[in-house]
Amino acid sequence: MNKALMDRLCDQVSVTEMMRHLEVFARRMKYSGTPEELESFLYLQEEMRRYGYRTTLLSHDAYISLPGDAHVEVQGQNLACITHSFSRSSPPNGLRGKLVHVGKGRVEDFAGLDVAGKIVLAEGLATPAVSMLASRAGALGQLHASPDEHLHEMIVSPVWGSPTHETVANLPDTVVCTISGADGARLRDRLAAGETIEANLSAKVDTGWRKTPLLVAELPGSGASEDDDEQPFVLLSGHHDTWHYGLMDNGAANATMLEVARICARERKLWAHGLRVAFWSGHSHGRYSGSSWYADAYWDDLNRRCLAHVNVDSTGGVGNTDLTHAMTSSELIGVARLAIREQGGGELQGRRLGRGGDQSFFGIGIPAMYGGVGEQPPGTPMHGKFPHPLGWWWHTPGDTLDKIDPEILVRDTRIYVHTIWQLLSVAVPPLDFAENARRLVAELETLSGALAERFDLSGLLRRTRDLHSNAETLRRRLADPLSSAAVEEARGALLAVSRALVPIEYSRGDRFEQDPALMQPAFPPLQPLRELCKLQAEEDAAKFLSVSAMRACNRIGLALDTANSALEKCLSRLDAEPSLAAE
Repeated sequence: MNKALMDRLCDQVSVTEMMRHLEVFARRMKYSGTPEELESFLYLQEEMRRYGYRTTLLSHDAYISLPGDAHVEVQGQNLACITHSFSRSSPPNGLRGKLVHVGKGRVEDFAGLDVAGKIVLAEGLATPAVSMLASRAGALGQLHASPDEHLHEMIVSPVWGSPTHETVANLPDTVVCTISGADGARLRDRLAAGETIEANLSAKVDTGWRKTPLLVAELPGSGASEDDDEQPFVLLSGHHDTWHYGLMDNGAANATMLEVARICARERKLWAHGLRVAFWSGHSHGRYSGSSWYADAYWDDLNRRCLAHVNVDSTGGVGNTDLTHAMTSSELIGVARLAIREQGGGELQGRRLGRGGDQSFFGIGIPAMYGGVGEQPPGTPMHGKFPHPLGWWWHTPGDTLDKIDPEILVRDTRIYVHTIWQLLSVAVPPLDFAENARRLVAELETLSGALAERFDLSGLLRRTRDLHSNAETLRRRLADPLSSAAVEEARGALLAVSRALVPIEYSRGDRFEQDPALMQPAFPPLQPLRELCKLQAEEDAAKFLSVSAMRACNRIGLALDTANSALEKCLSRLDAEPSLAAE
């Protein structure tokens, strides 16, 4: 990598240019499927065309939920409140019921409580997990006590993207409102003292199918024609829809995307791959309906050509100085560490990518990075209460232009320029699957020790160690000069490996379905084995789990065999064919 060129590119980041975009974004609230949002998308399209990109403004059906007015009345007292995306609308006179405190709304908090026909009082953000548990327990409604004094907009559907005929039944069937943390604490204390409290929840929520926009802007790499449908590309994406004006989330991120696209386009002659930039709608009000639709509609193209997905969210926030916990998939953590060290002056500890942030491409098998890079430092009030501590204004009307720190915006954007250039400028994508193998070995060794003789994981462990060895060998070989034929061979192998391994590390392993928008452990297919560790071998439940565990092992074994085969074939050809030696 040419460090002098990289520094020159990063030095071109212009705060003036990005603040110009933000002043435009500050004119409109951009709720999914609204005319105001479309007007703002037209601005994005105009700017991307000005930078030389070929643009396509798509329109597609999406199941969108826009929260409206809400009222919470508790024994004659009206409490400040909001309702949420995918809450059910209440009857005209509201929904009345007795309050039951369910702590933080976890499985163990609901255990032993009769909440059927009642309204649950839960501490913390309104989340899909709590909503699902409340719905399944027969609750009429949910009243959430905010983690602080602010009312944070949320989406409570666990269904990723627009529902299918099979998943529509999983949408929430309760009325959901949030009140301040202080009001929630007072109700909790009264309930703890034995008082019976009735609440009335009123909510208006506009849920249904809408046409939503999606902007795709693309430039091919060096030597490729405008209509080349074979050249691999890097996907840079972020949502454009907002809660309220949303200048940090996600206006600043969109300004970052535009600036990355502008700067990188100037050196297109040095690109080894194409760059595709996508702006989504339906993130905030459709549970990632835009990116999910795109994954479905362009599955074949993404599967054949997409090398990596870099997501941009909530850059430039005031006080978001901590860079240690940016999320990235294991095979790209080296790319992230270098970018953050050189452009942010921080050392990335790393955090596993979660099930969120328009990461709709795990099933296809596309390695992914980020979802924002900076956050509030440890010790600030949001830590421990919010999944991403980005400032009190997150998802509130307070997310306005004064919450953008120009210096942090420049820092974050330099990190993204560095990241994208690492991916664009090298002929063989910098994917380190040895790291993926190391993590899987650790998981399997833990399970093997716990299950002892009950379940033989030696075969999976052997194949995973083979994967580590093969990936390390290829990494060393790629440090040498390669012919163009060798580059094609190595790139094809790494693409095949990613399609095999990413789905088993970040999804249940189905390459065509979207997992629910709920927390998942690493390597989700291993979950039956984790559950099996908790049971005695002769229990019926253990035998049921053993059936699932065998299938899980088969799924993971196939992925490992596919990955090892691709790597071994590549290494064999590099070793055996003189035509693939460095020219």
